[in-house]
This record gives sequence, C-alpha cells and structure tokens, in this order.
Amino acid sequence: MTDMADDRLVNVKVHKRVDPIAAEAGRSFLGRGDDQAQPDHDPLDSPPMQALFRRLMDFTRREMDLQAENRVQMAIDHDYYDHIQWAVDDAVTLESRGQLPAVYNKIATAVNWVLGTERRTRVDWKILPRNSEGAKAAERKTQYLKYVADVNKAAFERSRAFADMVKGGMGWLEDGAQNNDDGEMQYSRHAPWREMLHDSASRRVDMSDWRYVIRQKWLDTDVAELINPSRAFIVHKSTPDADALGSSLWFSDDFPDQDEQAGHLGDGIFARQRVRVFEMWYRVPARIKKVQGGEFDGQEYDPTDAVMRAAVEGELCHIAEQQQMQVRLAIFTTASLLYEGRSPYRHNRFPYTLMAAYQRNRDGAYYGMVRGIRDPQDAFNKRMSKALYVLSTNKVVMERGAVKDKERLREEIARPDAIIEYEEGKHLELNVDRDLAAAHLQLADVDARMIQDVSGVTDENLGRKTNATSGVAIEARQDQGSMATSELFDNLRLAFQFHGELQLSLMEQFATEQKQIRVTNAKGGFEFQPINDGLPENNLVRTKADFIVSEQDYHATIRQAQTQMLFELAAKLPPDVAMGMLDLIIDLMDVPNKDELVQRVRKLTGQRDPDAEQTPEEIAEQEAKQKEQAEQNELAKRNAIAEVEQKEALAEQARNTAQLQPVIDQLEHLMKLQGKEYALAVDQLEAKFNTQLDSIKAAVRDNQAQQRLSQSKPARRAK
Repeated sequence: MTDMADDRLVNVKVHKRVDPIAAEAGRSFLGRGDDQAQPDHDPLDSPPMQALFRRLMDFTRREMDLQAENRVQMAIDHDYYDHIQWAVDDAVTLESRGQLPAVYNKIATAVNWVLGTERRTRVDWKILPRNSEGAKAAERKTQYLKYVADVNKAAFERSRAFADMVKGGMGWLEDGAQNNDDGEMQYSRHAPWREMLHDSASRRVDMSDWRYVIRQKWLDTDVAELINPSRAFIVHKSTPDADALGSSLWFSDDFPDQDEQAGHLGDGIFARQRVRVFEMWYRVPARIKKVQGGEFDGQEYDPTDAVMRAAVEGELCHIAEQQQMQVRLAIFTTASLLYEGRSPYRHNRFPYTLMAAYQRNRDGAYYGMVRGIRDPQDAFNKRMSKALYVLSTNKVVMERGAVKDKERLREEIARPDAIIEYEEGKHLELNVDRDLAAAHLQLADVDARMIQDVSGVTDENLGRKTNATSGVAIEARQDQGSMATSELFDNLRLAFQFHGELQLSLMEQFATEQKQIRVTNAKGGFEFQPINDGLPENNLVRTKADFIVSEQDYHATIRQAQTQMLFELAAKLPPDVAMGMLDLIIDLMDVPNKDELVQRVRKLTGQRDPDAEQTPEEIAEQEAKQKEQAEQNELAKRNAIAEVEQKEALAEQARNTAQLQPVIDQLEHLMKLQGKEYALAVDQLEAKFNTQLDSIKAAVRDNQAQQRLSQSKPARRAK
C-alpha cells in the first residue's frame, strides 16, 4: 500500500498527497470508544470530532476540485449516448444560417452492442466450501444468495452499473443491510456515478489502497433528520434558502446541484426543503484482534459470534493482535457531523463496488468507451449535416436587376418544379455545388469506419452484410471486435467477484433467522428450502465459504464459434464417441432450457454431470454395479479354473491309458494261448500289471500333491 503521508509524491496538478485522515485525529477518538459520550454536550461537538469534521470536509472539497475536469468529460460522454452531441453555441450558429444540427448517433449503436452482449451472456456463480464439512451449507448459501439476488433484481442493477461504466468510465454498486420491514435485510443496488467521489491518490480498482470513498446526496429535510434525530438542528442549519442554495454555493458540485437549483428557484412558499448530505467511508490505522488458523483465518475476532468463539475456545484457532486499517463511517452536512462510528459490516471493506472501464495513466482518472469516439462522431455529424444542407439548398449567381423580386426567386428555386424568369440581357446562374456534397459523404464514411475501428464494434458484430462472404472470415472479424471490447468484460468480471464477496460476507453476518426461501430453476419451477432450521447443513453462518464466478466466456460470438467447431469435430468421430461428447457440446450452447436438454441427453447416454455431487440413489446404484461386476469376475475366474482342471484330467487319463496299453496287448496275446503256456503267461502278466498299477498310483498321488500345493500358494500370498 502506498504511504499516503509521503509529501514527496505529487500528482499532475502539484497537489500534495497529504494523509487524508491524520493519525493524531484518529487516535483522539478511537481510544475512548463510540458509546462513551461526554455528559455536558454531544460528543460529535467535541474538539477532536470537529477537527475530524473539518478535515473530512477539506478532503471532500479537494476531491471535487481534482475530479471536476474528468467529471465534466464523463457527463459529456453520457450526453453523446443520449443524442446530445452538439454544443449549444454551434447548434445556434447552424440554425442561424438555415443548417440543421443533425445527430446521426453511431456511438449509441456501438455502446448498445456492448450492453446487449452483457445482458445476453450474464455469467453464473456459485459458493464453494472451504472444507468437506461445509459442502451442504455452501449449496444452501448459493441458493440463498440467488434468492436474494432475485428479490433485489441484482442482475438489472449490475447492468445499470455496467452501462455507467461503458459510457462514462465508472459504475457503482452498493451492498448493505437494512430493516426487514423494507424487504429482505440484505440489499444490492446501483449507485449513480454523479453521487460518488473516490480517492484520487489511489490506483487499484479493488479499492484496497483507498483511504475513503464519498457519496453526496440531496435528501428531504424530514428524511435527513432520521439519521440522528438529536441533531435535527444541524439539518435545518444546512438547508439552503428557498430562492438559492445559500451557504452551499461555496461548496457545490455541478452535477448533483443542477436539479436542486432548478427546484429551489421556483415558488419559494412551496419549495421542496432539501439538504446535501455526505456519506464518507474512510480508513484509519487501528490495532485489532484477528483470528489465525482454521476457517476464520484472517477475520477480526467477534466475541458475540458463538461459532467463532467456540472455535477459539476449542483451540481450533487462536487470536493475535495486529495493526490494520479499520473502516469507519461519517455522515455530515456542510454544517457539522450527523453521525460518526465504526463500520457496521464485518468485512471491514467499503460497501461499494467500483466497475471501471479504462484508467488514464497520467492521473488515474477513469474514462469509458465513448471518450475515444467522440471526435469522429462530431466529424460524422458535421459532414452529414453539411451534405444534407448542400443537397437541399441552391445558390444563385446573377447580375444586378436580373429579377424584380429576390424573395420570390428564393421561394421559387426551392421548388422542384421551379420556373425562373429573369430580365432579358441579364445573366442568372444556379450554382448548387452538388460535388461538394459527395465529398462530404465520403469523409462521413471514413468517420463512420473510424468509430467502428476505435470502438471495436464492427458490422460483422452487428450482423450487417459486409464484403466478408465466408463463414471463417466473418468469424475472424467478429473475434477481432470481441477482442477490442474484452477489457470491458474482464473488468466487469473482476467487479462481479468483488461484489459477490461483499454479498457473501453480509449473508454470513446477517442471515441468522429461520425461514424458507424459494428456489427457482431455469424453466421457472420452484421449491422451498429451509434456512437456519437447526440442521448443520442449513446453517448459513456456521461455516465459511468462498464466492466464485463460474468459468464462462462473456462473448457470445466466441462461444458460438467454439460450439460449431465441436460439432464439426463430433461429425468426424465414431458415433459412440460423438454421443459421449454430445452433452458437453450442448452445454456450450446459448439456447433456452439448456440444462433440461443436457439432462435428457445424459439420461439417454448414461453420462452424468461431472460437477454434480452424487445423490444417495446414485451411490447405491454405483455400489450395486460394482458388486455385480465383482460377482461376474469371480464367476469367470471359477469357470476358468474348472476348465483348466478338466483339461488336466483328460490329459492325465490319456497318459494313464498310454501306460496300460502294453498290459492290454499282453491280455490279448494271453487269450490266444492254452495249457501251461497260458498259466505261465498269466503269472507273468499279473506281476507286470501289479508293478504298472503301483507306478500309476504313485504318479497320481504325486500329481494330486502338486495341485494342492499350487492352490495353497495364492491363498498364502493373499494373506
């Protein structure tokens, strides 16, 4: 973080980078606490607080001065989008000579393409757990934040902020908590850029090095009194007179004050009593207790948080005192403070999210897409206006006295069927300069192409017919246009990440009540889910999680090109392989009911969502399949063993038959003998047979012993 107290650092206007919140002013009131009021007077009127008030006022005025020039340019950028493109003096000059100050708004078309792309390709997000214990709770948090986003219409609020960012360079979102009587406790809304002032000495768009952010707003006096009823006299003291802004004139900002001036300069008796109120969130150095270790690592220790306190007492984490910038809130008018205290939000960040388009390197000023195409737009308007003027007017060159009535001549030559009669012997010539109109139209065409080149929104992106005829050429030009606007969408995604982190922190701090939320799907169906009903998986504050923007391309043209390439690849693959890819290809498409299509394809092909958590039914089915596969493997093993044993038995039988064959031959010879020869042959054969039989039995016993030994070895290896 930049040391903002270093006087050696200066900006281009040679203003010193002084410390916005002096350390001594911070120590004067941080040490005593917010609840210790002095008994004799309001603590906001104490000398330290008044010194702080003067310092905050001084830096508010300083930011108005530093940002005045760029805020004027931002207002002009928005005017160009709103078809206000001629300066008043120039328009009066053109009208005085009969030339129409025409506006051909090419800027609005380019900006609308970018805004339409954002609306068409809004990204999804999810809440991921920090450990396995918080998986179910993270799913409930995702559902709850989507419900809150639906109630707050957060997608439309982001689109409004994105529109401010694209046009003028800065868009703002506000996230906070409110009373339940006004709707959901957690809110998210768009903040107009005209009400916001930022820290000019800082450069980071995540606001991590900002010392303050200021919002100025005109409120009705009865509404402003509710901020702190005990200081209602400050509100009335700051209210301007009915016929002028009074004491606020010396401390004004043209943009929020324009409407107020118009309102107060009406009938004084019925003038609307309003007052300018400043809301300043600022950081001061402080020593705080922070949690180290566990899922609460890095957070400030809150003894009122039962879960955090239990984690510390259970020695799952420990507490350490550290130096840190602490966020505080001051609400004041031009007269004095209405409120000052520590930020009510646990995240210790500003409750605003900045959407920034481009940042000027010289002084850190922000600007949008319109800034770079205003000049060619001015030239285009002037060329078209001049060409229209040339084509619709006539010039007359004539000698004096050629006609008796010049005004009648002027009216006559404006008619397409004019009949001009002039004095005989006089010279009269119509000089219309039609060639000059063609030259202006050619230059206007150059200006139109320049607007496209600078903005990056080409005719191919707009779907218009061009000289690019092949699909490859059209996609290449569309990709070039998408690359030119990619920084805008990348900055939007970064801001969306910061915005989601604020929403998640607010939910984990304030979503403590038991309730049911309505969860809708892509087809509009809904179901109700319990929140904080006592079950651990439904507790939103028990565990911590992280906000993650889903990996998804913002540019519809690139996604369509990728989908087309995958379809072409699948057509060249075998049918079974292509069917295995079909669900992933459909998931890339931008079509209605995409999730339902993907689900049906996966049901037909047997594929499952790789990111989805397995249900108990799916786990049971998978276990049953594994068991069935194991039984089939065991049966196949047994059949293989039986087949081997059968073959071995047949082989053994064949060997035994071969060994007995000599005996059989002897028996056949014996049957042919008679008398003593027969008896002698029988004795010899019997002795030989017994010997062979003993040999066969011994061989069989040896073979069986070897089989038992070979079968016992795998069992011993398994043990």
